[in-house]
Amino acid sequence: MVVRSSAARGGQRMIAGELMITGEPMLALPHRATDRLTTLTQGAQVLDWRSGSDQPVIWVSGLSSFEAGVAVRGGIPLCLPWFGGGPSGDPTPKHGTARISDWEEIGEHQYRLAGEPTDQFPHAWQADFSATADAETLTLRLTLTNPTEQAYAIEELAHTYLAVSDIRQVQVTGLEGVQYADKVPGAAAAQVVQSGPITFTGETDRIYASGGPITLHDPGWDRRLTAETVGASSTVVWNPWVDKAAAMADFGDDEWTGMVCLESGNVAGGALQLEPGASHTLEVRISLA
Repeated sequence: MVVRSSAARGGQRMIAGELMITGEPMLALPHRATDRLTTLTQGAQVLDWRSGSDQPVIWVSGLSSFEAGVAVRGGIPLCLPWFGGGPSGDPTPKHGTARISDWEEIGEHQYRLAGEPTDQFPHAWQADFSATADAETLTLRLTLTNPTEQAYAIEELAHTYLAVSDIRQVQVTGLEGVQYADKVPGAAAAQVVQSGPITFTGETDRIYASGGPITLHDPGWDRRLTAETVGASSTVVWNPWVDKAAAMADFGDDEWTGMVCLESGNVAGGALQLEPGASHTLEVRISLA
């Protein structure tokens, strides 16, 4: 199930695929709910994976507004055609237009979006996304196609929010020896090589030059989550910690302890180079152990 702060907004929870707030359904955004998955038409965003675990896997903030045209804080947003501020550092919205766009539903948890040229990204593109799941594995597939006659660079990222028992106790392995860019303001060095497992002692915002595989070790819940990818060259690891969480309107002040973002795709120096008429498929498999 999805996890959120019990204190926020009177208490939000997922029941039979419907987001509830103090017992009343409020997931007004168009969505598809089945036994294992809930996905939103806006952003083709996975909102919930009801796995075989006794503990939640996907995290969603209790302060998410679920309003049309507003990004949902949590789940698995799709960041494209740019990530963060993109190559220029200043396009809006942050993380691209796809996550706040209405996608066409073409099957059960299958979506398509035709991206039109904009001032921020002056190229047409097409995205096809699907999500499938059983009790042990969630599989995401995102195919980007360049329908134009001009080659261009494009970024993509499955921005996965995972629930954890306590961020201060978990570790991430699989990126030892990999170079990363530290994006936390005031970081001592722009490029660092990971030494040993990743642990969390403060705000973390890193872009690793590797698509994994990676494993999240959570001793508090006595479980491991492994993310394996095909077609990925980048892994982003993020937790806002105390001050940044308090500064975000859609993030509860105390929610930072219960989540971590382990994101897979092709961003920054690993951005895709799509030739005219070419396609690229990113696959992400998240498995419970």
